[in-house]
Amino acid sequence: MLGPEPLTRAELVERVVADLGRPELAEPMATSWGMLLEPAAAHGFLRSGPDGTFVHPGPLERPDTDAANREILLRFLRANGPADAEDVGRWWGERATPAKRRLTAAPVEAVDIEGWSAWVAAEDTEDTDARGHPGRG
Repeated sequence: MLGPEPLTRAELVERVVADLGRPELAEPMATSWGMLLEPAAAHGFLRSGPDGTFVHPGPLERPDTDAANREILLRFLRANGPADAEDVGRWWGERATPAKRRLTAAPVEAVDIEGWSAWVAAEDTEDTDARGHPGRG
């Protein structure tokens, strides 16, 4: 019922009720996100579109897991770095050893701050303050 063109909630309700011949669905769909639309979204049947509309999700490409994890780590370091393996592991919900493997596989640079060894995203090392924290521009 959904295509690439966004539908308002009222338009979506009208189509679903007409297609299924189930007028009792109109009220729950029109008044609640969670009851019917959220499960449909969770199962990949719809997405939120612009201005409170809904659209068909279309084919989804799964991101490369390693690339996605690397980007998540870099975003963490940009927001919270410098960080050591303990910090990354605690944030990621794992121990320091797997976190260290993540760090060594990512474009990061080691920094030493008064004897404390940590990492920052590689692009952040050119602009750091006196304490070694990434510059804020």
